[in-house]
Amino acid sequence: YESWVVVQGLIGIAAGFEGDPNADQISNGIEFLFASNPLTGPTPTYPKAAGNSIFFPTTQAARDYLGANLVLQTSTDLANWDPVNTNTTITSDHFASGVDRLSYDVSSLPVLTQRFYRLWLTKP
Repeated sequence: YESWVVVQGLIGIAAGFEGDPNADQISNGIEFLFASNPLTGPTPTYPKAAGNSIFFPTTQAARDYLGANLVLQTSTDLANWDPVNTNTTITSDHFASGVDRLSYDVSSLPVLTQRFYRLWLTKP
């Protein structure tokens, strides 16, 4: 994370994991995870769903840094959240050189008329 902050040119309070230097309501931690620019748009629109997968762009550095501090969660009411224990797949360089696709297979979850997903991210 620290080297990403340097590359992005962030200093002081703007460099914090919870910082949001472009005021787009997306913290630096999420910008780091999604390999997006914390200073300029566009605002990341991930995770996304396709078939039985929930996916988003990320880098090996972000996955190494975040490790178990990144959890896909599901809810039927947006109030109660449970972790999704499922297989993940990495597709290297899917979005760009060095920007991979991390996919969660959600096909084993019960079919419901309404299901929400979120990424729960805590600073290591």
